[in-house]
Amino acid sequence: MVDVRLQLKSDDRGEVAVRIHRVREKPDLREKFIGHEFTEEDELNLLKSGNMGRVVGLVDPWTDEVFPSLISRDRLTNELIPLRMDFVRIPVICGVTLNLEQVKILCEGKPLFIENMLSKKGCLFSATVQFNTDKQWIEFYLRRI
Repeated sequence: MVDVRLQLKSDDRGEVAVRIHRVREKPDLREKFIGHEFTEEDELNLLKSGNMGRVVGLVDPWTDEVFPSLISRDRLTNELIPLRMDFVRIPVICGVTLNLEQVKILCEGKPLFIENMLSKKGCLFSATVQFNTDKQWIEFYLRRI
């Protein structure tokens, strides 16, 4: 018996397709991943936070084009999820408009500590945030004020 995660996703024609993702005990970081060799620091970051924490050049297997990307780990399946930087968007985060330096940090895949964000319940909080490619959104590591 094999554990899997089922994903419903629209295909190019707008039809819903089922994708099956096998649950792995841990990701295989010894093998090249789309042309990238993982460093010890990459491995530690992926296993600890789920995000690699830097931009790397991945190689398109059909065109050999190198494209800058972020890599995260799906915490349920341990599958590695790449996302081209073309698709990374940094929004206003919980009422805080980021300056150019803060946006640059997040676009580089690094974590960023932000103070005085406003929750949906109206409470102020601070947190470290980092872009997660699996979620295709900002991930919060909370620390209450």
